[in-house]
Amino acid sequence: MSNKFEYKEHDKTFTVNDNDPDLNPITIKLPSPPALRHIEGYGKRSPDQVFQYEKYPPRLKRLEDRTRSHIMKVYEKKRDQVFTEQKYVAGMWEVLEKNKDEYEKEIEWIKSQIYHALYGKWYFINGKPTYITEDHWFYLNYWSAPDCEIFDYRDRDRRIFLFAKYIWNTHEDEKGNDIGARTFYGFLYPKHRRDGATHKFLTAGYRDTLFKVGGHFGMQSFDEMNSAEHYKNKLLKAWQKFPFFFRPIWKGTSAPVSGMQWVENPLVDCPVMNTKFTYANSAGRKFYEGDYLTYLQVEEAGKTVLEDVSERWGVQKECLGRADGAVIIGRTVFPTTVYELEGSGGKEFKILSDESDFYERIPGKSQTSSGMARIFISAEDGLEGFIGPYGESVIDTPTPAQARHIKRQIGAREWLVSAEESLLRKGDVESLSKYRERKRLYPRSYSDCFISNEGGTDFNMQILTNRKAELSRLRTPLTVRGNFYWMSNDGVPMTSGQIIQAGLDISKLLGRVIFEVDEINGRWELLDTKGTNRRIRKDGHWFPGDPKHTLGADPFKFTVTPTKSSKHLGRSKGGGAVVRNRDFAIDPVDKEVKDWETGGLVAYYVYRAGSDDEYVLDMLMCAIFYSSMIFPETNVDGFLKSLIAWKYAGYLLFATDPVTGKIKDTPGMSTQTKSKEQIFQVLNRYIEFHGHKESFMSFVTDCIDINSSDQLKFFDGLVAAGYALIGAESSSNLTPDDPESENFDLGRAFQKKKYR
Repeated sequence: MSNKFEYKEHDKTFTVNDNDPDLNPITIKLPSPPALRHIEGYGKRSPDQVFQYEKYPPRLKRLEDRTRSHIMKVYEKKRDQVFTEQKYVAGMWEVLEKNKDEYEKEIEWIKSQIYHALYGKWYFINGKPTYITEDHWFYLNYWSAPDCEIFDYRDRDRRIFLFAKYIWNTHEDEKGNDIGARTFYGFLYPKHRRDGATHKFLTAGYRDTLFKVGGHFGMQSFDEMNSAEHYKNKLLKAWQKFPFFFRPIWKGTSAPVSGMQWVENPLVDCPVMNTKFTYANSAGRKFYEGDYLTYLQVEEAGKTVLEDVSERWGVQKECLGRADGAVIIGRTVFPTTVYELEGSGGKEFKILSDESDFYERIPGKSQTSSGMARIFISAEDGLEGFIGPYGESVIDTPTPAQARHIKRQIGAREWLVSAEESLLRKGDVESLSKYRERKRLYPRSYSDCFISNEGGTDFNMQILTNRKAELSRLRTPLTVRGNFYWMSNDGVPMTSGQIIQAGLDISKLLGRVIFEVDEINGRWELLDTKGTNRRIRKDGHWFPGDPKHTLGADPFKFTVTPTKSSKHLGRSKGGGAVVRNRDFAIDPVDKEVKDWETGGLVAYYVYRAGSDDEYVLDMLMCAIFYSSMIFPETNVDGFLKSLIAWKYAGYLLFATDPVTGKIKDTPGMSTQTKSKEQIFQVLNRYIEFHGHKESFMSFVTDCIDINSSDQLKFFDGLVAAGYALIGAESSSNLTPDDPESENFDLGRAFQKKKYR
């Protein structure tokens, strides 16, 4: 540590795809810093440590000006030759070589720039040692845009560049084991509009190519014009401003519009790199077919309509490696905003994205189905105009220092949400279409990227938007967030995770389940916090006593075995919802449905637990608290196995077959096509009759944001709510005190081998 100042410890890891309901977080190790005295900003007070740009030596700049002027004058006198930029670049190296003693400091500075372009650099940012990758460093110090001479340091960009470096270089599988070969070609980056991603990855591609003899940087977009624009107006413009030591000798003019070639130039006697930059003059898959590429930037894949981007990638990746990915040489990136799913390229891009889940690898190959990963960063993280003095994202209410810096009293989230809610309050068709478009162009969650402009659920948006506006105006929410605790036999309250870790015999836990409010880390949202904890034991299993609630459970598949043909989005969180069953004593037959006091949601859960059993125990603890039946999704059979092993099979709700009138052999239901339709029907009916007084803002927002049954995979809470509502309508709540239970054999329902 410094003798003068106490600095913070450096971050050991960083995480992406976190805090998103539909993505699994990816945590990646960071390098260790050098000795603190070697870090840029050492010796300054923490508040004074902001990112420092490289300072170009004035003496070197004067030498450049003199050299350029001298060479131009020489060639003015020659009738058969003209001055070219290549002659100036070669001339600078020649002058430095001849005067290396006189310009020793300047030469050392140039060496340091090349070093940082290869390895990155460490900085103190507000007291913390912070690593900036070589691509990020180059972007900040040497890249420019026609409307921006210099880019600001932002923590969002730092994480993007760190993720890119890891994905482009890692030999690790999903568990962190080194398999001895690269496991990714690159990654997809669905993003919000105008976040500067094209410039960032052009920077990465140029810097990568700068150090590759025989390299080939290729670029393809949704059409010919877009590729040409990115090359001519972005890459070429930035390249023209680079210092001579980052401009290898090239062939052609100082503005080679059809591409750039770092090859032998007859006018200059200088070593060359035999490297080239090209851009595709079509969106077609055959443009680069058979070529060898060291870097491929695929722009706006989510807007591509002239080609199937998923199938095109099958051709493109053969240009970046050999033997179906056994040897990966090149690197790729797919930055894009997403147009409409149907008919506008979004559907094909989504297929590719679904095949790029970091944790779903092909066994033995340790690669995703696409060979790529994906990263998503919310639009509220790093939004233009909401960046603090140290590059930090101002998402929530700014601190006084941040407010002075951004000149606003609100954070990026409130800025975006207020615009969304303004459209929702209008409630007309045009405003709702604009709302969906805005959500897609400024996505705050991964699923927002794929929202269609046209709603396809038939949900009553007028009811939903009005209710959301009403809930937004409340000073105190109607629901509270918190967690359930099960009192151990020793009287110690324990969470589901603690019980699983302790290895307790759940079937023998006799204590009550309690609920404690925790607005920060709570997994559950509750409307009704009064539990009954009534349990009855019969035939070796526990049953809820006098159940008046139904819990719907949508478990996630914690362990997934991917296949090459899989095109699904791995669900990352489990869903849970509790409905209070209709009480005829309170809501008799002659009472209008809209006036019912019962029949509504009382609990809502969307969370990724640490394991399958931890999730199941979360659901069971809630069911015990409410004395509720459980109506689960049965696609994931581990849910049933756990409840049976814990002797809580009596909590499982068996529906009645509508055709035969008999009780089904298995509890719950599976999410197949017909089931999805049934879920939408019951949700639609619930919204129509109960939506005007719904208490859960998260449920209302989910109903507004979902646009088709295919989107259910993004909305685990809605699936669980659908199960709860369907289960609550069932007439087969068999409990030990139900006369019909004498004619129902619980054991018969679990005769199938997989549930034993």
